[in-house]
Amino acid sequence: MVSLQSLISTALDEAESAQFSVAFTTAYNTANPDRTLTFTFDGSTLNVSGTGVGGGSGACGVNVQGTLSVGGNSVPLDLDYCINGIEAGSCNNGNTSLSQALSGQQGLAGAANLTYTYSATCVANPLVTINLN
Repeated sequence: MVSLQSLISTALDEAESAQFSVAFTTAYNTANPDRTLTFTFDGSTLNVSGTGVGGGSGACGVNVQGTLSVGGNSVPLDLDYCINGIEAGSCNNGNTSLSQALSGQQGLAGAANLTYTYSATCVANPLVTINLN
């Protein structure tokens, strides 16, 4: 059995991660011509930089629980990720921007009953760390 963390961190080698980062950056900026962002992903860390991104000193630990259905099989989902570079003190259930962004993930194919828990600190070894620079 392979953990999700192992799958993500070993799915792409260094060169493939670099190619993916360039392709994702190009696709995002093409779809959002009013923004210019750069994405770099190494398998465990996603760095997002550009005008209007991050710059804060806060962090937000997010836990996602629910069910993911793939190929007729339902799999329980329980994962943690960390967001660094947000406004200090803005990681809470009352943060409407954060809540809207995360609740939009309910539309992911196969995702059901997703619930989010926020914490001003991140768990050790989250699935992915997102750095907003």
